[in-house]
Order: sequence, then C-alpha cells, then structure tokens
Amino acid sequence: MLLPIYLIKVLICSGVLYTYYALALRDNHFHQWNRYYLLLAPFLSLVLPLLKIPVSLYPSADTPAPLITMQEFIINNKPVADFLVSPGLLTGILYGLVATGSLLRIAYNCRRVYLLIKKSRVNKLTGYQLVENQEIKSPFSFFRNIFLHDDFNTDSKEGQQILRHELAHINGHHTTDKMLMEVLCAMCWVNPFFHLFKRELSMVHEFIADKAAAEKDTADYAETILYMTLDSKLLATVNNFTHKPVKRRINMLFNTHKNYSLMKKMIVFPVLTALVVFISCLQKNDSVAQTTDKKDTTVYSFVEKPPTFPGGEKALMEFLSKQIHYPKEAVKKNVNATIFVNFVVATDGSIQRVKTVGPAKGYGLEDESIRVVKAMPNWIPGTQEGKRVAVQFNLPIRYQITK
Repeated sequence: MLLPIYLIKVLICSGVLYTYYALALRDNHFHQWNRYYLLLAPFLSLVLPLLKIPVSLYPSADTPAPLITMQEFIINNKPVADFLVSPGLLTGILYGLVATGSLLRIAYNCRRVYLLIKKSRVNKLTGYQLVENQEIKSPFSFFRNIFLHDDFNTDSKEGQQILRHELAHINGHHTTDKMLMEVLCAMCWVNPFFHLFKRELSMVHEFIADKAAAEKDTADYAETILYMTLDSKLLATVNNFTHKPVKRRINMLFNTHKNYSLMKKMIVFPVLTALVVFISCLQKNDSVAQTTDKKDTTVYSFVEKPPTFPGGEKALMEFLSKQIHYPKEAVKKNVNATIFVNFVVATDGSIQRVKTVGPAKGYGLEDESIRVVKAMPNWIPGTQEGKRVAVQFNLPIRYQITK
C-alpha cells in the first residue's frame, strides 16, 4: 500500500505545481525562469512526498508498562507460493512493462537519428555539425547537430533565421532537457501532469529559440515561421523548427507586456510551503488514527479490555497463514528468523504506526511482516474505563524453513 499512497502524493504535488504554472507563469516572457521551473517541478513532486516530518499525536503513557505481546505465529516456507502472483506484483509487472516499452521507444528514436547522420552529408562547423539529407523534410536539431534538407539555402535571409533558431536550441542544451523529460515521463507514465510539464517545456524551448532568431525583425521572422510550418512528423526527442502550436509562438513574438513578473515568480515559495504543510498533514493521517475521544490520546500498553481481531485469535491465525508468504530471497539463503512487529490499534480499530523492532534480519522478512500487518482489517477497539483507547501491540512472526 505504500507505493500507491506515494504515487497519489506525487500526483497531488505535480497537479498543484502545474496549476501554479498554468495560472501564473504560462506564456510570460521570463522564459529561462519557466524553463528551470518546468525542469524542477517534476523532481520536486517526486521528492516532497518523501520528506519525513515528525508527527506525534499519540504521546506515550506516563507510566510505562509491558506491551501486549500476542501469541507467536510460525510461518513455514511454501513451495507453491513461488508460483502465485499477487495483484500488487501483477500491477508492478504491468507498470514496468509499459515503462520499459517507453524507454525502448526513446532509444529507438535516438538510434534513428544517429543512423540518419551516418547516411547524410555532414559539415563540421564551429560548435555544431550541419547534417544535410533529402529525407529531412523540416529543419530540426539534436544535441550539437542541425538537420536540413540538402537543397536548403543557408545563405538566404530565411535560412539565416532558421540557423539562429536551431543554434539557440544547441547553445541552450535543449536536447538534454528533452531527453531528461522523456525518460522521466517514461518512468512515471501514469502521471498526466508530467506529460504536461514536458509539453510546456518544449514550447518554452521554442520561445527561447524564436527570440534569438527574430532579433529586431520580428514581423519578417513570423512570416518565416508561417512559411516553414509543415505537417511533418518528427521524433519527440528532437527540436523541430515547425513545432506546433505556431499561434502561441507568434503571439509571444509580438506580446511585449510584462505584468507583475517578480510577483508571479515569488508566488512559488508560498506554493511550496503549502505543499510541505499538506504533505505533513497526509503523514499525520497515515500514521495516526483520527480519534473520536479527544480527551485521551494516550497510546496504552495495557488496558482493561484489549482490542481483538474480528473473529478472535483463531481468525487472526487463519488470516496470517493465508496472507504471509515466505520471501523468496530468505528461502534461497535458508534464513530462519523471528520478526517482532510493533503496531497500534487506534480508537476506530484501524492499524496504525506499523514498524519492526529489534535488529534487522533482512532478506525481505521485515517488509513482508509490515505488509501483512498493514493489510489487516479493522480490529474491535480496546477500552479503558469504558472509553475507547489506542493500544500498542507486539506480534512475533517466526519464519522457519521446512526441510
């Protein structure tokens, strides 16, 4: 359950950061600022949910008492379990297949570009290579290569404008940006906001290159864009001169208004602060049950009536026997160990603050134990003096190889 929760947090963070961009930064003239923002925003979305903010709504009881330790549960290795595929594993496999397919597509497109270079006429110039081939329908750049049709006239006024445009892409290292975003979107393909970041970054690249190419003759350069706009299908990893939508590019050339530029940039700081606060609130909800009795938030280690698993201890043993799978790595290494899982049954019966105690045994034993405890249904809450209270438990799980 941890991974889906993390992905949801990433989705929320990226959605907030993209909304801020769409409302405050999009189609403004501070292109370099927007470029760096669009590059950093996806990575901030991945990092912010990982922040560990100390949260404690359950203070320890004033007088320490022995924790309630449940009967030890023994799990033997089951050879048949090696052939079972859990829904979570199946989902992970499908996710990985799509991500791998996307990465292979990127590698295939890059290979096509390099094969095109090999069969083309290449002129090495200062700071870049000019690649000419009759198969190239529209000018584009890829790293330090500019690709043109072999009949393209680089000495004409339009040719010089297009060269300046592509050189701006090269000098700005825009292909590196594109490759980075392509890989990120391939790995996080389920997040729609990452794809929106990639699309907007590509547009900002065009704004930067258009500004460098237009110089003082903006109207003439706008005509060049319209003239060169073709319905060409180029690779996603290249910088295409006829990048669409052309209307936004032309509007940007003639739009000289700069309203509240500094204020729009500075809004990012309260947005990030709000996200950090939001993540801390989510952590609070993840780790602590929302109690109905606000007068007593103590986590008890001994109570008059302890919480019980639905159906009793026998039902708990049946649940554990069905859910726990001996980790394959531990079976291969012939590892026998006892894992102590510490958890809290909250006042609403939910399982909270699950962790293992004692020296780590490794080989996936701790992860499997935590996973199963978190998968438990809600318990019947414990009571103290007639009121529902949170109670802490220890559950020993012994992993034992059967020869």
